Amino acid sequence: MKRKRQTQPEKRSSKPRGRAKLLPTSEEMKQRSAILVKRSSSLILKFNPMPLALLKRAKTDPRVDTNTRIPSKGWFSFELNSDADLRDALLWLDHAYRAVAK
Repeated sequence: MKRKRQTQPEKRSSKPRGRAKLLPTSEEMKQRSAILVKRSSSLILKFNPMPLALLKRAKTDPRVDTNTRIPSKGWFSFELNSDADLRDALLWLDHAYRAVAK
């Protein structure tokens, strides 16, 4: 009959580990954060790029922030001011979804 060899538990260091180093924040994440902090009742949409006809429409809609670093490309915010804006917010989400599908 063979005996099983007993293993001893690993010794742990008594020194506490330091905080894990975080990755640097990307420019895209900084832009998203700035949009969300600026407005609490908004949603963000990404277009790469936004179709020209839609961009013209967005520039006439005061609820859509079209100030991005690259014209027609990147993150856009849509400000919800009332319950009535929800329908248009869903339309803008649909536009963003369809732009990705092309």
